[in-house]
Amino acid sequence: YGDMDPLTHPKVIAVQNEIEEQLKGEGRLVLRKSGTEPVIRVMTEATDKTLAKDTAEALAAAIGEAS
Repeated sequence: YGDMDPLTHPKVIAVQNEIEEQLKGEGRLVLRKSGTEPVIRVMTEATDKTLAKDTAEALAAAIGEAS
């Protein structure tokens, strides 16, 4: 991702906020830059496996578009 930080991109922030609203305290979301690789780690936890998978994929797609 070079010098640009996709985590500060408005689209990524909007998707992150939307997902946090979907989880409504029933899960959690963690986004962080790797300290050793040019990657961003996307981790989600939810009470429903499908929701966790779908939210992680939505965030990864938003980050990819912002990069």
